[in-house]
Amino acid sequence: MGDPHLNGAQENIFGNYIIQRGLSSPGLRDEILAQVVNQVWRNVNADNAERGWLLLLACVCSFAPSPRMDKHLLKFVSDHSPAACQALLQHRLIQANQKTQLGSGSASEAARTYPLSLLEWTANRKRANLALHVHCFDGASFLCPVHSWTCGEDLAGDILRHRGVSDWWRGSSVLMKEHGQWVELAGHDYVMDLIADLELPSDFPKHKSYFIISSDDPAKVRANAGLALFGSGFDSDDELPTGFPLSGGASSRPAYSLPDSDGYFSHVESDALSDGQNQRGMDRYLDSLFDPVLSDGNMVSSDKYSHHAALLLSDLDATAISF
Repeated sequence: MGDPHLNGAQENIFGNYIIQRGLSSPGLRDEILAQVVNQVWRNVNADNAERGWLLLLACVCSFAPSPRMDKHLLKFVSDHSPAACQALLQHRLIQANQKTQLGSGSASEAARTYPLSLLEWTANRKRANLALHVHCFDGASFLCPVHSWTCGEDLAGDILRHRGVSDWWRGSSVLMKEHGQWVELAGHDYVMDLIADLELPSDFPKHKSYFIISSDDPAKVRANAGLALFGSGFDSDDELPTGFPLSGGASSRPAYSLPDSDGYFSHVESDALSDGQNQRGMDRYLDSLFDPVLSDGNMVSSDKYSHHAALLLSDLDATAISF
């Protein structure tokens, strides 16, 4: 935290490495949170303290503390966090705890599949809200507020209720078109994991995903895909209605703003890699963090995904994406 040369993309990746340790080992999550709290407690260095609070915010955007710790951590951030990030920390902690409480009988705490995306890191630094541009199959588009704990059913439900579907919206979700393939998200999985999966380097020791991927070219499917459908599902762009926008161009209909989601549903964590193999992979990855391969010429640009990763919503009366 006190390294003055650690900044920008390297700082994000190092933070994601710490978060991944917690995602891979549930028993370490409280310890990670406690260590970060210890770093910010009475830290007289303003820059180091700010970096510590940002890391704490990133952690609670990725995994929830245990029931033994959640109330104490919420009290700590309410009493001692800077005013600029206090509300964000409180909201993310409450949202994470609600996901845990509404879990489907699981004893484990809520957790994401992947660490934070670049969009989330940027929003946390700027203390800003997240929004995604979502397109429906009939050509309508919406600018939808989301957060790190928004799941597919939350986002789909907000849009469907806004469009007058008051019943039968549960079970709907979103999918994403990226580089000629469709990635479908289960309703209880988190929307930001779709974007985070795209941004992580190929050698990052991440969990196996359970997204359903439809593609004509097996070589385009990511190595950690849970289920891939070749030559089926959404085979080509020609099958979509003509009014459906597939690129970053302007939509034929105006974008709307939706209220914040008020639904919280459980998340089933993905199976992690074996502890020994995952640990060795993480250590090798950490050693290569400052390798020249992470120069500016190789870094992932956020603009790349703003043009190629369009989130798409299926209407209930169209080809429904129900789980």
